[in-house]
Amino acid sequence: MAASGTDRAPDTIAILGGGVMGETLLSGLLRAGWSVDEVLLSERRPERAAELADRWALRGYDAVHCASAERIDAPDLVVASGDKEVLAACADLGLATALVGG
Repeated sequence: MAASGTDRAPDTIAILGGGVMGETLLSGLLRAGWSVDEVLLSERRPERAAELADRWALRGYDAVHCASAERIDAPDLVVASGDKEVLAACADLGLATALVGG
């Protein structure tokens, strides 16, 4: 996947949430040759997640993902999701977004 409209692969991939899906994505990336230094796994920030959940009427885990994405300092970060409410919340935070599978 190209990063931010370029033809190059991203330098870093962030996985927001370490549940079953996040761990599956992580293991696939590592098996595909990504190093652990190139993959970030989010940390939970409950206080920020609560604020975002309240503002955007998000489910708790969606709010945690938005709060985690907000903390990543990467100019080419794109939040990809099939959930339009999550994307609206992330866009409001100034993050680039991409609708997938919807």
